[in-house]
Amino acid sequence: MSHPSGTVIISGGGTGGHFYPALAIAGFLRDSGYDVRYIGAKRGIEAEKLAKAPFPCYFLNAFGWNRKFLTIFKSIFFLVYNIFLSAMIIRKADPEFVIITGGYASLSSGLAAAILGRKLYIQEQNAFPGLTNRILYFAAAKIFLGFPLSAFPFPFNLHSAASKLILSFNPVRPEFQEGPFERPKHVFFVGGSQGSQAINDIFLRSKEILLSRGYSITLACGIRYYDAFKSQACDKITVKPYSEKIWEDLRSCRFVVSRCGASSLAELIRTSTVSVLVPYRISANNHQWHNAQVLERRMAAISVDESELDKIDWISLFNGLESRYNEYAKNIAALRMKSLDRDFFQVFVEILGLKP
Repeated sequence: MSHPSGTVIISGGGTGGHFYPALAIAGFLRDSGYDVRYIGAKRGIEAEKLAKAPFPCYFLNAFGWNRKFLTIFKSIFFLVYNIFLSAMIIRKADPEFVIITGGYASLSSGLAAAILGRKLYIQEQNAFPGLTNRILYFAAAKIFLGFPLSAFPFPFNLHSAASKLILSFNPVRPEFQEGPFERPKHVFFVGGSQGSQAINDIFLRSKEILLSRGYSITLACGIRYYDAFKSQACDKITVKPYSEKIWEDLRSCRFVVSRCGASSLAELIRTSTVSVLVPYRISANNHQWHNAQVLERRMAAISVDESELDKIDWISLFNGLESRYNEYAKNIAALRMKSLDRDFFQVFVEILGLKP
């Protein structure tokens, strides 16, 4: 690949769903020869994860929005202030382009880039775009979509927005792209580093059913739930607070029970992992439900409503999953091939005009 010498600014984070795609993009662009700078939030996951980053990072006091007057006032104040700070960073760095992945800090970075007339790219992870990316679509040169949109939420000029959209799937770290994929009779329950009460509840409801059918189980219950669940460990059940190498757990299970944030689904697709998805019902814009529909409509996953766990016949659910497992596996593998064909980095290289 040709080696540019320009500077780029990446902004995004707050949650892992926004941060890890930004981190993957940062690594790719740095390996491609770009001088990378990162703008994030002091309150976001990025402040800890990038403490020893090999590139300059700037962390802003960025806040979300709710209906409390004082919080709205504080958010507006810091948004204006952060636009000013971001503009100073962008003006000094003089980047070839700015790319944002969503989250509190990326709104001020994106608006600053627009005000300064800098080329702006958006990487949208979810099937229903977040507020930041919906606001900034007007200023973006291109919008890279992690999934086909389940709705078209961009306002104003429909044709103008549609012409900017590029389906490129979500960027994932190299570890998730490596094989081989083994599928023993093993189930992986995972709810993120902090854990999910709903995922842990499903584990309790289904463990005896799975054990009776010859499955072994790994439960990544979350740090805050570990003391309560570590006593569940036995010969056939492994319990840990979180998965340090989740790509290994995904490559070595028959299916996974998981939340369906965009990054999680990107990892499931790249590892061709059949899944039972549990959308977080109060996620912004209900985006996890929209994400789950991308797989469920393609018969690549099963989705369950966390508010109706008491009503689910788990024996019937697992019977259906086992009887149609080959179909689910074939469909998720087809999605993996499509994601490889429309790999974010390959598409991005084309847009940037870099040569292999």
